[in-house]
Amino acid sequence: MSKEQQLLNFLNENIFDPIISAPYASSQLKDDFLSMREMLQDFSAKGILYFVWTSLFNKENELILCNRLIDEGFHFYKSVTDNFKKNFSYEWLLSS
Repeated sequence: MSKEQQLLNFLNENIFDPIISAPYASSQLKDDFLSMREMLQDFSAKGILYFVWTSLFNKENELILCNRLIDEGFHFYKSVTDNFKKNFSYEWLLSS
């Protein structure tokens, strides 16, 4: 499996699918995550990793997004970000 596919699988299983399929998620939140998922489909593994680290998991954005998700009933985001950071680094990207 390619690195792109590994990243997309993780994001789909742990972030996108749970939010998009949740009946209690707002349509705005679902639309935001659907757009993000669609955009990432065209990225390389390096592009996905860069986007996630800089747009979703930097300290300020992570806090804002985590609070937004908690407000909508999602309490898993911090554990997902920790798991992602542990498994998907630039060292991982450069490994064979």
